[in-house]
Formats: sequence, structure tokens, C-alpha cells
Amino acid sequence: MEAVEPVGWYDIDLSMKLTDRVCSSFDDDSYTLMQELGRFEADREFATVHRWVLPLIEPQLAIQNMNVYWRRSNDTGTWTSRVDGHRVTASLRDWAAIGSANCYRVLGYLCRALQLFGARVDEPEHTECRMRGDPACVFCAEIQLPAGTLRQGYRVALEDIPAIGRELAQCPR
Repeated sequence: MEAVEPVGWYDIDLSMKLTDRVCSSFDDDSYTLMQELGRFEADREFATVHRWVLPLIEPQLAIQNMNVYWRRSNDTGTWTSRVDGHRVTASLRDWAAIGSANCYRVLGYLCRALQLFGARVDEPEHTECRMRGDPACVFCAEIQLPAGTLRQGYRVALEDIPAIGRELAQCPR
């Protein structure tokens, strides 16, 4: 652990071992802790330069492009997401980290990401799981989205412009 850098790519097996070790230390509270870790990861993920884009796009578009954000910190797993009325369904396929604790971590990540996209999130659930033999982990939640207006509160700084360009270049057309 002393050699871990705050920014770097690490083998997913290391993350799974660390998750298992943390969970074994916290017993009954481990799943709550994993959800909080997932929320922290989303906050960290969206605290960087691409947080500028969130107030500028419709929340449905952000939800449908979860995979773009996921790729910032994961090189395995593919998200597909859809919004039907007030319900979002997000599927994560082929993520190398298999384990119930990791599913709770992803649930926390997803809920916080949805909040950062502008949604109020209610009743999140993990309806299908690779640990139970399903082909993907599927997460669902009831959401309330803001009505068609851009959210306020962020001003783009001049020094952010090059990073914004790099960010836009990675978005699917």
C-alpha cells in the first residue's frame, strides 16, 4: 500500500483484494462502506475538468453516455444505460471485478453519478448480478430529472479550455 500512487492504473485484482480485506474488517457495515466508497469515486471522477460539462447537457444524455465516464478510471466493463420515464436502468457487462462488495461499490458510484448529472435518486437496487450467474450486473433506480433547463453554477476558466477540447474529442458522435 505504501507504493500506491493517487493517480495511476492498477490491476483490478489488487482492487478486489483490497475490497475483500476492507470488507472482512467491517463485517455488517461493509456494504454501506462500499457504497460510500463508490460515491467517493464518482465525486473524485467528476471533480476533474469534465465536471464543467454536466451543467451544460441534458441529464438523459449524460446517463446514456455513462461508458465515457467509466473509461476514465476502468479499462474493463461496458455500461449501457437507458431512461424510461422516471426509471433508469444501467447494465455493466464484462467488468473484471466480480464480487458482491464491488457491486455495492458500483451502486454507490452510479447513484452519485446520477445525482451529479442532476437527478434525484430514489430506491436504487441491484436487480441482476454476475455473482448469481446473470450475464451483466443491472442497477435500477427511480429518478426525478430537472425539466429541460440547463443547470447553473459553473463558469469555465480560460485555463480549462484545452482540457475541455480533449474531453469533447473523446465523446462518441
